[in-house]
Amino acid sequence: PACIICFSSFKSIAQSAAGNQDSAFVFNLIAKAEAFFSDSQYDSALHYSSRAEEYSKQKNYKKGIAYSLIKKSEILIDKEELDKVENLTERIHALGQQMNDSLLIGISTMQMAQGKMYGGKYDEAIKLFEKCTSNYFNRHPSKYAALAYNDYGYTWGQKSEYQKQADCLLNAMRIYDQVKGAEAGE
Repeated sequence: PACIICFSSFKSIAQSAAGNQDSAFVFNLIAKAEAFFSDSQYDSALHYSSRAEEYSKQKNYKKGIAYSLIKKSEILIDKEELDKVENLTERIHALGQQMNDSLLIGISTMQMAQGKMYGGKYDEAIKLFEKCTSNYFNRHPSKYAALAYNDYGYTWGQKSEYQKQADCLLNAMRIYDQVKGAEAGE
């Protein structure tokens, strides 16, 4: 499964996080990172993610730091540099706890699960996917939720648990359709 977190998700998060120049600047850097990531230009994507993180640190903009790290983690998962992912996801999780931000906690837990999944540690991944879906994503439909259920299903498939795989994949499709419809104004 592809590890893609949609550009529009970052846009809506950045816009709702703060209405100032700092958030706009960070969002633009993350958008550039996303554009390079979409073209598999990982070094450039990491460069812009790092710039967003450094700027956010200078401004003590914790949400900016967190979403920069989310983008970095996504890139490193795609590059299969899983040894670096765990540290990033732990930092994202800690920021989510500091800010009492359940979305950040849900995303960081999902990315922890993805790191385990791509590393072949399916039992550990399943526990983390269960945690992020039951504690956050089952109540908050989003592209993140659809991705979490999709990867959760993939992991069950790796364990030959095909009914559980199908259930998760159906949830992913239902959520994706719901989010897609909401974006279209349906």
